[in-house]
Amino acid sequence: MMDIYAPTMNKYLQIDCSAVTKSGFFFFSLVILRFLE
Repeated sequence: MMDIYAPTMNKYLQIDCSAVTKSGFFFFSLVILRFLE
């Protein structure tokens, strides 16, 4: 799985690291909150 997503993530990080990091963290937090419920 990681080997497939690694190149894609690298491209996104090169485009805009801050935007991808913020959106990724936001989505990750939503998943955790829903899982905890």
